[in-house]
Amino acid sequence: MAQKRVAVIGAGAAGLAMCRYLVNEPQIDFVAFEKANAVAGIWRYTKENGKAINEHDITPMYKNLRTNLPKQVMAFPDLPFPNELPSFITNQDVVQYLDTYAECFGLKKYIKLNHLVTSVKPIIDGSDAEPSWDVVVKDLKTEAVEKFVFDAVVVCNGHFAVPKFPEFPGMDTFPGNVIHSLDYDKQDNYQDETVVVLGAGSSGLDIAMELSQVSKKVYLVHLYNKIASELPKNVQEISGTITACFANGSVEINHDELLEKVNAIIICTGYHYSFPFLKQECGINVKNNAIFSLYKHIFCTKYPSLAFVGICIRISPFPFFSAQAQCIASVLCGRKTLPSFDEMVKDEESDYQDRLQQGITKHLLGPERQFKYCTMLAEMTEVPCAISQTVHSLFVYTCKIRSQRLATYKNSNFVLNGNEWQTVKNVI
Repeated sequence: MAQKRVAVIGAGAAGLAMCRYLVNEPQIDFVAFEKANAVAGIWRYTKENGKAINEHDITPMYKNLRTNLPKQVMAFPDLPFPNELPSFITNQDVVQYLDTYAECFGLKKYIKLNHLVTSVKPIIDGSDAEPSWDVVVKDLKTEAVEKFVFDAVVVCNGHFAVPKFPEFPGMDTFPGNVIHSLDYDKQDNYQDETVVVLGAGSSGLDIAMELSQVSKKVYLVHLYNKIASELPKNVQEISGTITACFANGSVEINHDELLEKVNAIIICTGYHYSFPFLKQECGINVKNNAIFSLYKHIFCTKYPSLAFVGICIRISPFPFFSAQAQCIASVLCGRKTLPSFDEMVKDEESDYQDRLQQGITKHLLGPERQFKYCTMLAEMTEVPCAISQTVHSLFVYTCKIRSQRLATYKNSNFVLNGNEWQTVKNVI
């Protein structure tokens, strides 16, 4: 059987997971292209004065970030984090872990660093067979451009690089500092200031809690239901429909609440999915921050030899990437056959309509949906589920205590003990 050539785009956690499940497949010849000069993707802190060092090192990491999931929930299923680390760890700890993962499974020799994929398109020959893929790559050190032909492409480039900016009247004339959370760096920059944090997703909540330690006042403005947790005394929550106006240093929310003079606004409204290298012929449609023509959030329905890892949100990332990577490897090696085009399209549409009825976005999972999804992939692939019942239980518990103790939950510490997890003495 002829070897199948596979391109992996990205060597962050998702790309490394994909490489790990291809490395021992004798019928697969693969290479991973990473535009940065090291593995680990967005977990690498690469900012200088609050900005990315260069356009190929864009990251949402900030100076004092700690994970909002414990290491026991985040770990790949075949490599635990070091025992000496607390449960909620720094981004530097994660970078070291991912580097160790790459070393442990012998992945680095397959990764081309400082290589930017600029174009991916199918090579159509008129037959019914899966197309080959024309992939153009630029060496960022030498500026040399090279063309490759692959039998399959796996996209692992993440979705935390292109920020979403809401538009509000007066924003462009607001005299204070306005940034997206992508550019947030150090709490020290907001000492004794009054700050609006716009958005209460993971980044918004984490940044608001960090700022509460140094800022005079933090307004946490969002569209979600009222936060259940007690908040620090200098954090004021404003929830509901937002129609904001920014002018002369004042911030008006909902046209009936005028906030005191604000020094800075940090916009934490998420990111756009972006695949600038995918040509239109690939058959991938991105609209309203959702990716269409994807079976099980992974396989392009038009050309299943184009696959994606890590599209879904509110997940336990590394085990989730492992589940998807194992499924892709199984399909590429021929152990698993995907349904027909019509069946995949029908399945995607059914899932999408079900989500619309529940009022949730196309790629949102969360603890319960994630566990069911990964169990389904494991059954498809005939491998153990990448997320154990124990890890799933701890994930659910972490989400619960985060909602109840937003300012202090990261002081918790856990250990896995066989099929159980236990809370141990809190860490400082």
